[in-house]
Amino acid sequence: MLSLFIQLMGGNDSMAASVYLALEAQSAKNAGISTAAEIALQGREQELSVLRAILSITKTNEKERNKLAHWAWGDSPDIPDALLLVNPRTAIRELDRSDIYVYKAPDFQTIIQANDRLCGYGLKFNFILRGHVANCDGRLLAELSSESEIQHELAQQKQPSA
Repeated sequence: MLSLFIQLMGGNDSMAASVYLALEAQSAKNAGISTAAEIALQGREQELSVLRAILSITKTNEKERNKLAHWAWGDSPDIPDALLLVNPRTAIRELDRSDIYVYKAPDFQTIIQANDRLCGYGLKFNFILRGHVANCDGRLLAELSSESEIQHELAQQKQPSA
């Protein structure tokens, strides 16, 4: 995301990197990318839509990441091959078993794979912004647009707001 922000702000600029890194909340960073994209990608609606889709996927992945980083971890002898996760806000009252999430190795693999895909989307979009030869004839944009996650987000963009 840092690399995308720098490209949208005009290239390898230490000031752009410093501004992005000074933004503490991921939502502020995403807003910065969105704002820069609105200006930098004027008249390039398909690229802007794909970037919005990538940012939406980022937001989805961020929710899972925030749970892993900020919730309380535990274990149980009843489930020796799992880690337990609970929202600390619900843990202060009498704990209901339905508030406990059980994570096993495949769950972590799924999270890792989702973030790897997201990283790939960001790298491809960065190549698009740089005018890289790999995007000749819009090939990378077409590849990104054909990804099922991105197609889903593009369809959501077309839905009228409720």
